[in-house]
Amino acid sequence: MCLPLLLFAACSGSGDPDDTGGVDAAPGIDAAPRTCTVDSDLGQLGARDGTPMVSGAVGSRILAVSMTVASDAATRDVVFVQLKGGKGVFAGRDPEPGTYPLTGAELDYNTCGVCVTVIGDIVAGQGPTQFYFQRAGTVTITSTTGSLVGSLANVAFQELDLGTEEIIRDGCETQVGGVSFDEALP
Repeated sequence: MCLPLLLFAACSGSGDPDDTGGVDAAPGIDAAPRTCTVDSDLGQLGARDGTPMVSGAVGSRILAVSMTVASDAATRDVVFVQLKGGKGVFAGRDPEPGTYPLTGAELDYNTCGVCVTVIGDIVAGQGPTQFYFQRAGTVTITSTTGSLVGSLANVAFQELDLGTEEIIRDGCETQVGGVSFDEALP
């Protein structure tokens, strides 16, 4: 007896519950389910070896470290920490030691000075399958001279579309409870 009533209720109305002009679908009805290539919780990763990088001129110097956090025969996942002079918390200066909460300008891929990403399922010669950008957490940097030394704590990530540089609505998510690095700068 309830089935006809449920069908009628599901078919009535505008089909646009938030009145934005588009049709909203419940997850899994119209949209194909997302395949998340990175575990939803990477956990406490401890101290990691990484590959340090340096580029840019004074006032816009970029320091970075790339750390593999998972791999198999075909792919690998990487946590990439980038400190961009002249942007975000480093506006008007080069990166320097400090504790940086991931808030404000740091939550925009185009304006962050402290930028942390997870690059998922990197395939040699093809690039990554997914890209995740920070949405919360803390980065502590203890040295930017001679070595890049620091740590991440409770960093949460959302999937980012590399084409548009926008967060993917209902995209994949992951998190890192903690990781530390100490790499001599080239």
